[in-house]
Amino acid sequence: RGIHGHLQRVPISEEMNALRLRMGMVEEENVSLCGSIKTMEAINTITRRQEKRARMELKRQLTSVQEFQRQDQENFRKLQEFVTSQLGRH
Repeated sequence: RGIHGHLQRVPISEEMNALRLRMGMVEEENVSLCGSIKTMEAINTITRRQEKRARMELKRQLTSVQEFQRQDQENFRKLQEFVTSQLGRH
């Protein structure tokens, strides 16, 4: 082998070290991205849950407003009937 064989192994060893270093960096980035994805999934889950609760609350409020409106209409109708009956007596 001699000196030529020794020199040929040095660049390969350096290249392997560089590749290992890059591979380690890529693996760390992958772990970081996986963590980011899990965080985004958790945020999406929480957001969907909050949106569902908000829709349910809006529906409850709408139902309540509609019931109050129905009661107001009924009370107005009764008041009209009362006023009409009182005017008819005089």
